[in-house]
Amino acid sequence: MARGTLAGSEGVVRFADFKLDRVRRTLSSHNVRLKLQPQPLRILELLIDKAPATVSREEVRREVWGDDVNIDVEQNLNYCIRQIRLALGDDPATPRFVETVPRQGYRFIGAVIGEAEAPAVQLPPRRSFGFPKWWLAGAAIFATGLLLIAAMRWAARPKGGNDSPLVYVTTYPGDETDPSFSPGGNQVAFSWGGKNNDNRDIYVLPIGGQNPLRLTQDPADDDSPAWSPDGRSIAFIRRTGAQSANIMLTPALGGPERLLRTIRLAASFTFIEQRKIAWSPDGEWLVFTDQLSSGNHALFLLSLKTGAVRPVFPRHPAWMEETAPAFSRDGRWLAFARFSNVSESKLLIQRMSLGMGPEGEPIQVPDAGLIPHSPAWDTNGNRLLFLDRFTVKQFEMGRSTKEVYGGDARLLGLSVSNSRLIAVRNPFDFYIHTIPLRPGGLSAAGPDALLIHSAMINEQPRFSPDGKQLAFVSHRTNNSELWLADAVGGNEKRLTDLDAHIMGFPRWSPDGRHIAFHARLPSIAQIFIVDVAGGVARQITTEAWSSGTPSWSDDGKTLYVSKMIPGRGLVYKVPAGGGKEEPAFEGEGAFPVPVPGRNLLLYAKINKFGIFSRALEQGSASNVEEQLVDDYLPPNGGIYPFEDGIYYIGYTSAGIARAFRFYSFATKKSVDVAPAPAKIGLGLSISPDRRRLAYCAQVEGNSDLIMVDLK
Repeated sequence: MARGTLAGSEGVVRFADFKLDRVRRTLSSHNVRLKLQPQPLRILELLIDKAPATVSREEVRREVWGDDVNIDVEQNLNYCIRQIRLALGDDPATPRFVETVPRQGYRFIGAVIGEAEAPAVQLPPRRSFGFPKWWLAGAAIFATGLLLIAAMRWAARPKGGNDSPLVYVTTYPGDETDPSFSPGGNQVAFSWGGKNNDNRDIYVLPIGGQNPLRLTQDPADDDSPAWSPDGRSIAFIRRTGAQSANIMLTPALGGPERLLRTIRLAASFTFIEQRKIAWSPDGEWLVFTDQLSSGNHALFLLSLKTGAVRPVFPRHPAWMEETAPAFSRDGRWLAFARFSNVSESKLLIQRMSLGMGPEGEPIQVPDAGLIPHSPAWDTNGNRLLFLDRFTVKQFEMGRSTKEVYGGDARLLGLSVSNSRLIAVRNPFDFYIHTIPLRPGGLSAAGPDALLIHSAMINEQPRFSPDGKQLAFVSHRTNNSELWLADAVGGNEKRLTDLDAHIMGFPRWSPDGRHIAFHARLPSIAQIFIVDVAGGVARQITTEAWSSGTPSWSDDGKTLYVSKMIPGRGLVYKVPAGGGKEEPAFEGEGAFPVPVPGRNLLLYAKINKFGIFSRALEQGSASNVEEQLVDDYLPPNGGIYPFEDGIYYIGYTSAGIARAFRFYSFATKKSVDVAPAPAKIGLGLSISPDRRRLAYCAQVEGNSDLIMVDLK
């Protein structure tokens, strides 16, 4: 039990592995700060102050929100309690810290020990923390994002005996991304939406500082900052539309901006979260990502002396996406990532001449992993650091590639200077939510509710044909596995045991006895079918190209699948019992979904807006493509058909999820069903009675910049 009001008299208190600093208003574990927002943190302080007494919900309301705040206190209090429990890894069924007292309130039941280590300063008076308007609007749209303890407690530690804890460079509201060290390594430029989380601008912060300098003010989103070698300027990318962007230049201390080049970047290209621009060490060239006429992205060089632009590679490999350029400190090597699809890439280094022409063919970094990305050359030596998923690896010429920092740090983007790296630490966890629907399924009957949550990612929900179960993919065992739960939540159990690197798109057979899905183990993705009763999975495809996103025919005898030929998708069909794959139709397509009872196949296209359809099992003359909607953007798997229409996720022209929508085959029009969170994850499902909608979304835990010393 906690010991009365002991905690209230101390600046710092400890319980279990946690430390609550009341002066700095922080909660940490194992020297890693947990991002608990002000309201949940204040409630946790209040519960500790009053322990072991029960604190009523009314008392919490008075202490935290006061009487003059017009919000839904019940909903927000429930959210705050959930966030506290998740930050502490506390199970409400068997609590260690926060216990619910039915019809009374909550009480803190952990053992609390006070400390004298906090500075003896006067604490500021208690005040009511009201939710700012931008946060309330975001909460309604983002569907109550939650921060999981795993994202913040699993502080990955470097290999080789370096056990220095990571250091947070920023802990601001919203997402800080795209870090870029200044040439001297004493400042960092980054992209941030600001305190109001409105639009992304470029900021500069001294290492160890608190108040960043805002460099840009434009209403468009700015990202990918890159310092000039002399430290005087910062080049960055300004997003001006769904397909358009500008390369801009601004003084590092602020001042007039200059347009360097207009480029094209597809909205869907944002899935590759890494820098898209870099300087040559002599400051005479910029290398950047631009879109080709084919729709794919390649690397180009811009001469800052003449303004001339040319491709890095005169012959760009077909269907490949190139990004994340980084020059070595002598300018003779250009590192970059080349993607064949979202889950397959190669890390390459190209020898460059003094005139910035490629010499020979690019060299593939050995043992780089399955999805290497975000390369950065260390200014202290000639080693190349990069990310393979969330692990930092190191490559030097003539030496083997090795892991230098990793595990579960959830890192995105890198900048390296003098053996220190700055990266984006992203919680990257997803919960599964449901929205109740009114009869007919065309509008929401109430607010969303949390259905599936645990450490790591839970995504791609799918109701069973009888509406009693929910299949979903979870990473809670550190690998992707298929799980089952009751359709209303609870009774979660693992169905597969494949230790898959990637698993996705579970689809129930029409009789509900089997589930098809794709998985990488860790080679090329193939299609598997698992028996729901027995849990035995069998592989039914063996082709050399990745196969994914299966969907069943009405009779359960055929699966329609995506074939990921580098850079584009094709639709194939394969017998459910295994056998030869055959093209479903000629032409591009991905994420195929048959419409029940309509002899119609729906599909999307990589890097293109829209849902398209073709007739099934008919001659080529009648199997004509038709575009049904123009506001859907893959690959989020957000297409769910019924015989009379299609539920799907509608996107803005900038590629941001806007609403769950329904397209009617009769009217050929779409209507909004409910708002969709902008940070939506993979998967959309509707219960057979059309009374519930299931989806997943990224948690509210925001991305921060962290620094790690790799010496």
